[in-house]
Amino acid sequence: MTPIRKLLHGMKPRATPFGTEKRLLRVLGCDGDRTLEFSESDAKTLAEARSLFERSMQAGASAFTGRAGQPLQRIERLEEAGPETLLVPRNVGG
Repeated sequence: MTPIRKLLHGMKPRATPFGTEKRLLRVLGCDGDRTLEFSESDAKTLAEARSLFERSMQAGASAFTGRAGQPLQRIERLEEAGPETLLVPRNVGG
């Protein structure tokens, strides 16, 4: 099992609407993974999460989230995020 599959497999999706509790944004990176906890009710952490998400997506990253009873889904907007969201950067060969 690849490291990304292990990480995706370890995510525990829960059924909660956006904004009702703390959320996790996990960003994979070559210099280590970064985890950002945010909540819709906290403007500062929400702005930081939104900025990080949008910058990553503009750079070609893919975002995945989990929901209870469903397989992980690819998302395009932070508002679609579940309790845990994983940002996977685009691989650039060379």
